[in-house]
Amino acid sequence: MNLYLIAAFAIAIGGGAALLRRKRRKPSLQALSERMSLTDADIYKQFYAGRDLDESAVRSAWNEIAETLRVPAGKLRPTDRFGADIGVWSITSEELDALGELATQRAARQGKEVDFAALATVDDYVRAFATAGARGQFAPTLGG
Repeated sequence: MNLYLIAAFAIAIGGGAALLRRKRRKPSLQALSERMSLTDADIYKQFYAGRDLDESAVRSAWNEIAETLRVPAGKLRPTDRFGADIGVWSITSEELDALGELATQRAARQGKEVDFAALATVDDYVRAFATAGARGQFAPTLGG
């Protein structure tokens, strides 16, 4: 009998967590859906052209964020904040954890030291991994 109560309690907790996750994700997705969709080329031209950033690396990092957080790439913007504008699903986000793991792997492949705590926005993430040339510490300077 106790086993059935424990199972029922676990199912109730799991269902409640799923509902909370859906409820917290909906406003974020709604806000994104209201934006004009941009192509990869538009994103690069509008936000990153003229900077010392490799276009294919910008596209790769940008799409990695979108795919991992399960949001439309064309709706993201550089100022979108992780855990506030995107990746806001519940108290913690498995997707943000997965993106952090991908960032760790990307930094290792590129031989970069990255301050992961400083990666607060889409722009921070893109510029940390799309910077052409020198290896080294990433220091965020939004809008610069």
